[in-house]
Amino acid sequence: MKILNGFTNINRQNFSKKHLYFGHGYTAFTLAEVLITLVIIGIIASITVPTLIQTSEKQEFVSRLKKSHSNLANALYMININSGYPLGDYTYLDEDNFLEEFSKVTAVVKKCDTTNDCFKQGNQNYKNIYKRLNGSTTTWEPGKAIILSDGQMYSFCKNPTYFYGISMQDENNVLGRIIVDVNGQRKPNKYGIDTFFFYVVNGKGIVPAGSNNTSDCKKTAAGITCAAKVLKEGKINY
Repeated sequence: MKILNGFTNINRQNFSKKHLYFGHGYTAFTLAEVLITLVIIGIIASITVPTLIQTSEKQEFVSRLKKSHSNLANALYMININSGYPLGDYTYLDEDNFLEEFSKVTAVVKKCDTTNDCFKQGNQNYKNIYKRLNGSTTTWEPGKAIILSDGQMYSFCKNPTYFYGISMQDENNVLGRIIVDVNGQRKPNKYGIDTFFFYVVNGKGIVPAGSNNTSDCKKTAAGITCAAKVLKEGKINY
């Protein structure tokens, strides 16, 4: 009888354990369920992670653009002061003295006699590197260029052929065009993303392309007028 009672106690213990783990809804995942879950997580990650990275990169470009705009405005002010000309009078500027004076008030690590010397990659001409916002190849009138200590590159042209997104009055007073690649030779090298246009306007100073009209700043267009749009909105949302 004692032996029987012993077996009875064991059965009761087993029953209690089963009741504890299964009677209260505790269950385990099968291998198939775990694999399916991992696949779903992988799919979600493959969709969301690139988007997050792209958003982060765009925000970095916005910050760099703001810094470029500030650098240009401050440098032009200091150049004006150092030259002895009245504030707002930039008629003395040309490719040589602008970049030379710019180098005195900004941390410049390289001066280039041509845009290609600063903006090219290896032996590849800058004309084959830079793209419009719509993806088509592009070029611009070359001028002298510089590279700053933070990697940003500036190309200055005294007499640009075309003006984009600025008022007629500003067009009549343009003394030069500045193209800025805010992250240097690193990709994407595309208008409206990491490459932006500015103008030196007599009586005003630095005027971003698109200050009067940003209609060109869209994925199906060139993206030349995006500087003003991004500076105003603080984001790249196209």
